[in-house]
Order: sequence, then structure tokens, then C-alpha cells
Amino acid sequence: MGHQTGMYARRSRQPLRGKSTGIVVLDVRLLMLLSCLVSSSSIPTSARKLLAEIRWSTCKRGTPVDFRYLIGKTFEASLGPEVAHGDATLAGFQSRSEFSYCSTLRHAGFECQDSDANLAHSVNHNECSRIFAFLERTLDLTKIERWQRIASQIPTVGSTDVLTEHRADLLKLELSRHLASFLSVRSKIDTETIIQVVESYVEDADLKSFSETDENSEMCSASLDCSPEFWRVCANSTGSEEMLVDISYSDALRLEVQSAKSKIWSHLERFLMACAKDAYLFVLAREPSSSESDAFVADMKDGKGYRNLAQELRATDEYRTKCSTAPCTSKARNVVESMFLDVLLRPVDPSGVQSYGNELHDGLHVRKLRSILQESEEYKNLCLKGGEELCGPARKSVQMLYRQVLGREPDAQGLAGYARHIVNKELTEAELRREFESSEEYLYGVGLRKRALTILESLKRSYEECSHVKDANDSYWQGRWCDRSGCEDNGVFECSSYPYKLYLQTEFALSTSNPQLSDDSVSLYETHLRNVTREYISKLGRFPDRRTVGRVASKETSWEALTTGLLESEERRTNIASRMEPASVQAWRSKIEILANLMQAHALKIPQELVDCFSEDARTFRSDVGGPDSCMQVGRVLARLQSEWNEKAPLLGLSSQSSDRRMVPIAIYVHERPKYFRAVIEGLKAVKRIEDSVVIVVSMDSVHAEMIEIALSVDFAPLRIIFHPVNEDLIKNHPILAVKLHWIWLQDMLWNSVPETKAWDGDIALLEEDHVVTPDYLLLLDHLLVLKREACPRCWGVTVRWACMPGDAGVTEQDAWKLCRSHTFINTGIAFNRTTYLHIKRSDFDFFPDGWDWSLFHLAQTGQMPDMILGPAVSRLSNVGHEGVTVEQGDDDVLLKQLDYAVVSHTSSSAFQASKLWLDTETRNQFLPPSWEPLYLGSVGFLWPQPFQYVLDSTLPQRRKAAITSDS
Repeated sequence: MGHQTGMYARRSRQPLRGKSTGIVVLDVRLLMLLSCLVSSSSIPTSARKLLAEIRWSTCKRGTPVDFRYLIGKTFEASLGPEVAHGDATLAGFQSRSEFSYCSTLRHAGFECQDSDANLAHSVNHNECSRIFAFLERTLDLTKIERWQRIASQIPTVGSTDVLTEHRADLLKLELSRHLASFLSVRSKIDTETIIQVVESYVEDADLKSFSETDENSEMCSASLDCSPEFWRVCANSTGSEEMLVDISYSDALRLEVQSAKSKIWSHLERFLMACAKDAYLFVLAREPSSSESDAFVADMKDGKGYRNLAQELRATDEYRTKCSTAPCTSKARNVVESMFLDVLLRPVDPSGVQSYGNELHDGLHVRKLRSILQESEEYKNLCLKGGEELCGPARKSVQMLYRQVLGREPDAQGLAGYARHIVNKELTEAELRREFESSEEYLYGVGLRKRALTILESLKRSYEECSHVKDANDSYWQGRWCDRSGCEDNGVFECSSYPYKLYLQTEFALSTSNPQLSDDSVSLYETHLRNVTREYISKLGRFPDRRTVGRVASKETSWEALTTGLLESEERRTNIASRMEPASVQAWRSKIEILANLMQAHALKIPQELVDCFSEDARTFRSDVGGPDSCMQVGRVLARLQSEWNEKAPLLGLSSQSSDRRMVPIAIYVHERPKYFRAVIEGLKAVKRIEDSVVIVVSMDSVHAEMIEIALSVDFAPLRIIFHPVNEDLIKNHPILAVKLHWIWLQDMLWNSVPETKAWDGDIALLEEDHVVTPDYLLLLDHLLVLKREACPRCWGVTVRWACMPGDAGVTEQDAWKLCRSHTFINTGIAFNRTTYLHIKRSDFDFFPDGWDWSLFHLAQTGQMPDMILGPAVSRLSNVGHEGVTVEQGDDDVLLKQLDYAVVSHTSSSAFQASKLWLDTETRNQFLPPSWEPLYLGSVGFLWPQPFQYVLDSTLPQRRKAAITSDS
């Protein structure tokens, strides 16, 4: 085994230091030959040859040999250090063979009793020869040859190839020999597996006694007077020469060997189970069953090799059926790819992944693959320059920087690539640190947290008066800007909220590398935030990243460079190109014709500038007519038709209303989900007094024939259909942004343009195309609006979805009539008035980087609108849509569970009775106020302030599944 392996490090030999006698050189002719012979280049080919060489080296004429020295050294060379480790072990060996001290001495002509404890004898040449003849007949030669094969792959302390000045390295080396000897004698496992088991144990073990030694000290130890009793430390066969206590026989090794022997069997079991798993994965591309794994392990314990067993799997019917035409090498290839990154710090080339993948498939063990790579010239040239191992330290340095700077474990390719740069001196650790700290990941991760620490600490001091205390209280550190406990539940929303200035300064700090928090700089940042957001929405159909706003605010990027870059960006070209593919163009043509036919059906004329784009009957669109500013720009044509319809379309549906008291207008903003929309219309048809509603406004985000047909079926109330105009450039908006733009456009239309609602002085109810209401929907909504004026004048709105915290007993019959005022935001079944609309329009709603609902949460949290809402304990609405713009069918268990809540029809069979309604003012029944939540920063997440630690939580519900994209 070469020096490339991880267990053995090649070092220059250091001199041994003795007592006053100075340096003592070990007797290479005897000690090294006997203890190291089997690991030298001239390994005996048979056990008999080994014994003959020991006999020749030991039994010399004219030189007496101590008996115990002779036996100990012979057994150590023949069966390994574990067998001959002290007299007690040798004595124990007697019970397992014909060998005994006394029987051996008798063959040498000595008188000896088995009970005789004094076995200190010296034998001459002839006696020594007779003893060896006896040993050759007595010892198990098969086991001797087995140990030779094992020992040839494990260097010894005396080998010049592996000498090192590090004490722990030597101890690990000798521990390996002891464990290998131990398993060789006490198991049937094949020799290659023994080597791999021992290597893996020593590599992975926590060698405590070794770590207590001085890694930097030279190998040294106290010298000891040699005597036959301590044969292991004698430099020669007579015990007459003083020598050092060899480190391989130290107390540290003795303790570690004792511990390792008690653990090696369980380690062996795990190793063999891993072998079974690897073999099945690499050959059959699956994991073994429990019984298959047990059988594989049993075969290896019985002496079968890993490769042979893997070959047996290839002879099975399963392999012939499953893998004969296309070998099942995918798992093996994955291991090869990972191994190359780990060892050679580079991706594997196609030929390598195929070749080594096939080798693993044919039975090559993964540890052998690692050894092959570590013995390659590429590894030596890369990782062993100047006699030092460079790749391991480089990997550790890169891993440390990932953890320190980016706060995570490195990915395999990043770790390998950066480590290779460091090994090749193409990058220093300091340069890599700077590179990490300038990365987007750092700026919006760990670096963001560090900047947040500065902003929050300064603002904490600025706003301590909010809680009317000098020092920040527990509520602050729990994420609450102010303590609401002293506030009465009277709907006064100023009691507690994050100051908008706090949010703006935090945004500034998070988007700028070195923020200067002056009022002027923050105000300028707000201006840039609005302008940059507007440009990104119009040019790319998405919100900008914070870093872009920061670069413009800090003048790293000029305004001209930004706008030009957006117009010429590949992202914009790709976005538009995706909407102008032949199939997409045909879809736009179809939408234009659908809308033109709708206009004609209701006596509306095509705008004069577009007349030439249609056939004479105005039913067929001809996009090939005119220049670039006319019919070929299908986005402009469709947007113009939508605006014409919105302005001049007639009121549809029920034409006459007799009630003196008209019910609240209802606006439904819809996406192309006809299955759900049809259910919503059927539900509204059953609503009591629906015919008295001022109007039902259906706002469509696209022109869709079936959706229009469903809307036109409304004959039970006045109906107005409007279309959210398409972007003339046909920019595809991010789904969350598309819904937000449609929602705020609808609010503008309702309060400023729709004839039936622009002068309305009450509230307007909002539904979506998947909100199915109960028959008492309008009756409850009407009473909630009256109660809001009386009991919650500062509520921002009402909801027919549940607004009370559910009780421990679940939903009860009494809950069907309970109402609550809750300091929270609810986005379903809501209604609000013009005052709330004006709050929204005067805020930063348009520029907050999230959907419309979370943007309203942000407004309530920062005091830009009230945070209290009034609603029932049991919902009058069911959300039946489990797939759409923001959620896919079955893709998010949390979201789907949120859509599954009790409605009044499930809990009460009684007719609606206004006299039963009652307001529960208990605080425990209310939701947590937005201002008690951590500060919300949009798509980045919540910012949690805690003592001396600020954590940015980016783990949000998966609300951005873009399965279906709107046309807006």
C-alpha cells in the first residue's frame, strides 16, 4: 500500500533519543527482520519459507537465544502482533493447539513442568533448530500465509517508507496491524475485506488516547533495561543490550487496542452491511431487502470476497431480466462522479465515469476505487507537491469558509473547484473569502443579517418611546415593536405598529453594502425604489432585486444604464419571444376575435383606428395588414379593444330592481378557471337578496370564451363585465405580480370608473372565481357593515371568512352566530370602503415586492392602514380552488389545509337570524396583530429581532407556484 492512502503519511525518519548512552540503533538483522519481514519487498511465498528464514536469522551457532524471545518473535512474525502480544496471549494460545511452552522446551532437551512459572531458558543452535522443527509441524501454516497476505499491505513502524515524527501516526499504524492480526486469527473474512475494515475503522475512529499525545513531538520514550522477560523490547536475542521502549508497545497503543477490539465487531457488521447495499445498488440498481442483506453479510463472514458475491448477483434471473440490455450502472456512475470531485477535485470525464462505473458494477469496491485514484499520477502531481499532502487541507479551508462566510455546508462541485484553485495557487484563502463576501448569496444571507443588526439596533434606540419605557422590554425581543397589552380593544389602530420609517431604513440597509442612515439618504432611496420597481415591472414583468435598487441609490449604476440595460436584456427578449411564438400569436388572434364578436353582439363598434384590421363583418382579425404600429402589434390591438369595452359596454344581467334598500356591490376578479367560476355563479344565484345587489362586477384577467359565457349567464342581478388590459408589449408578468396588478387595477376601476360604484359611499365586497358563498352571505355581510360603523369604526374592513381564533372544542352551534374584531389581515371574502382604498393608494403598496394580500399585511404592520377587521367565527365562504396561479393541485399540504375550513352550512341548519349575532370581545379569541409579528420584508421573509442575534427567516409557505400564467 503506497503513501497516498489517508491512513499512512510518508515522513523523514527522526533519530531515536535514549538515556545517557546516547542514540541506540535497532538491530536490523534481527528485530526488523522478524517483526517487519512480511511487509518488505521480499515477502516469502509460503509459510514454511518464512519459518525457515526466521530460523536462519535466529538460530546462529555460538549465540544462545532466550526461549521467550525466540517464541515471541516467531509468533509475531508468523501470525501478527495480536497473537504474540505478551506471555498471557501466548499462554492462551496453548489451549487452542498442541503447542505449549513446556512441550516445546522438552523438544529442545529441557526438563519442564507445565506449572513451572520460571521459563527463563537459553537455547543453543541445535536446541533452537529442534524447536523450529516442532513449530513447523505444530503451527497452522494456512493462517501464517493468510497473515502474510494481510501484513504485506500494512506497513510497519520499522519500515523506512512510513517512519514519521508524529506519534499519533505511528500509533494508528500499529493499531492497524493489531486489528488486522486480530481479525485474521479470529474470523474467516477474506484478506482484502480485513484490510478495508481496518482502514475504515482507523480513519473514522475517535482515537482519544492518541489525541492526548503531542502531535508535534519527535518519537521518543524512556529507555528500559532489556531482559528475557520483556522480550518485546530487546534488540537482540540475549537480552544483554539496553534499548528504547518501542512506541508501538506504548500504553497509548495498549489502551487503544483494548478499546478497538471491543468495537471492531460492530464496525465490521456495519461495514459488511454497507458492502451488501453497495453491491445491490451497483449491480441491480436497488437496495437489498433485509433478508438479502443478511445473506450477503453471512457469505462475507464465511470468507467469500465482495467481488465474487457481486459477480453472483450478475448471474441472477433478476439481473438478466432487468439489466441485460441496459446495464444498471446509474448508481455506480453517481458514486464515480462524487469520488472524482472528492479525490481529484474535478468532475469526471465521460470515459472515466463509464469505465469506473462499469468497474463498480463488475465488483470493484468503492474503497478500492478511492485507492486507485489516490495512486494515480494526477493525484500525486496535484495533491503531493513537495512531499506534502495539499488537497485535504485545501478542502478543509474551503469548507471552513463556506461555514464562516455563507453559513452553510459547501456543495460538492463548489468545494472541489475552489479547493483545486487553492492547491494550484490560483486563489488564496483571503481572496476566496472576499469572493464569498461579494456574492449575491452572502449579500442576501449572512451579510444581510449582519447589516440588519446595525439597522435594528439603532432603530430600537430611536423608537423606545413606543412602549413608553426607557429600556426595550420582553415584547420587543419577541418580535413586537410595541407592547399592546395596555391598549383597549376599541379599533384604534395607532396603538401599536412598526413605523414606516423603520421598514424603509431596514430596506435601505439590506440593499446597500454600507448604508448611511440619514433622513436624506433614506428619502432618496425611497424615490429610487419606486422608480426602479416601475421600470422592472414594465420592462421585465417582475419586481427588482434589492441589490439593484441599492446600486442605483448608491450611484454604482446610473439611471440611464439601468433603463438601457433592461430594454436590451436577454431576459426581456426571451420574455417577449415566448409570447410571440406561432402558437401564442394564434392564441392572441383568437382572443382579439372573441372580444370583437362580444362587442358586435352588444352593439359596440370597433375603434376607428382598428377597422382595417378586421374583415368587413368585423368578425375576423387580419394581423398582416398595415405597418409596425397597426395590426401586427397584437398586444396593442387587444389592449385597445379591452379599454373600448371597459369604457362603453352596457350594463348586463337583471335590468330592473324593486327594492328601496340596495345591497352591497360585489366585485369578482377572475382567472381562467371555468370549473370553479361556474360553481361561484351557481352559489351566488342561491344567495338571499342577491337581486338587490347594486351590481356584480366580473373583472377578467384575460379574454376567455368559456369564462365570458359563464359571466353572461348571470340574470339574477345587474352585471358588468370588464377586462384587465393586457400589457401592449405582451410582457409576461410573474404570476404573483400579475394577480397584484389586476387586483389594484380593479380597485381603481371600482372607485373611479365603473358607473354603478364610482359614487358609492359604502363598502364593496370582493370575491374570486373560486369563492363559493353560502345563501346567507349577503345578509351577514350587510349586518357586519352596520356593526363595523357602530363597534369598530377604525376597522379597515369586514370578512365573511372566519375572524375568530378557533376554540379548543372546535366549531360549535353557538359559534355560527359569533363575531370577532381581530387585529389581523384576512384576504378572503372581504369588503371595505373608499377610506381603506385611499389608505392603499397613498401607501407604498405598488412598490412592495409581494402579492396584493401580503402587501396589505405590510401596510397594516407599518401603520399605513388600520390592522383590525370584523368577521364571524364560522365562514360563509368556501375556497374550492386547489389549483391556479399561486397553488397547484396537491403541491402544498399546508396551503391546501388552509383552504379547508368549516362553513356555516356545515354546522347549522337554522335560517339566518340577525338577533342571534353577538360580538365576542375577549382578546384570547383574536389573532396576533401584524405589528406583533416580526417585520415583514416581502419575498425575503420576516426579520426576527432577538437579544444579540438577528435571524432572517426566509422559510415562507410555497405561495409562488406558477402553474398557470395570466395574460396581464
